[in-house]
Amino acid sequence: LTRGRASAGVDVSYPLYRPLTASSDLILEPMAQLSISNKADLDRRIPNEDSQIIELDHLSLFRMDRFPGYDLLEGGLRFTAGARATLRWDDVRSASFFLGRSMRADEQDELLTPIPSDPTRLYDPSGMARRTSDWVVHATFNPSDRMRGWFHATLDGIGEVRRAEATVDGRWGRRNLASLSYIVDRANPLDGPENRNYELVQLSANQFIHGNWGIAVTGIADLERDIITRS
Repeated sequence: LTRGRASAGVDVSYPLYRPLTASSDLILEPMAQLSISNKADLDRRIPNEDSQIIELDHLSLFRMDRFPGYDLLEGGLRFTAGARATLRWDDVRSASFFLGRSMRADEQDELLTPIPSDPTRLYDPSGMARRTSDWVVHATFNPSDRMRGWFHATLDGIGEVRRAEATVDGRWGRRNLASLSYIVDRANPLDGPENRNYELVQLSANQFIHGNWGIAVTGIADLERDIITRS
């Protein structure tokens, strides 16, 4: 089996900068991408081994190839748009927010995957088979040089969360640190044991008491099954 593809595109961004005070500023950056490729011509005889998991985020959204491998490819005419706002108080403290989405001229049904228990039903694990992709949301918040937080989510066309992750971590002293994360995945519609949706809370912390002696705490709580999976 052979497969080939040619692509062309253009990226456009227009950052807008406004100083607020002597040490703070605001940056607004709208960005867009227009790309076109020949038909992907995906063949079911080529198994999908290297593109089963795709992380659609503020970086991969503007890639020409958003799949990590070669088993799946995107084709046709695509338009991607997004905007980022960044507020900086000084060299350390800042906050940013990004929102973007991709659209295509035609649906790409080859990206749909059959449900193992019912091959007649198809679902879209990548969120890119339809004419409009999932919304991509990404935010960061750094209130000091010892604390930071970030949030990432993909939402479908009606605003339902497909995947989301939020993390806050802090440091005090030279080696003491703590991190708290919330992770949820609602992208898999499979019923029964094949369903891999999850909702987790993760906690890790180190506190040194004297010299090289200290306490370490780690835990993962599965909110979907209401159990502690690691502690």
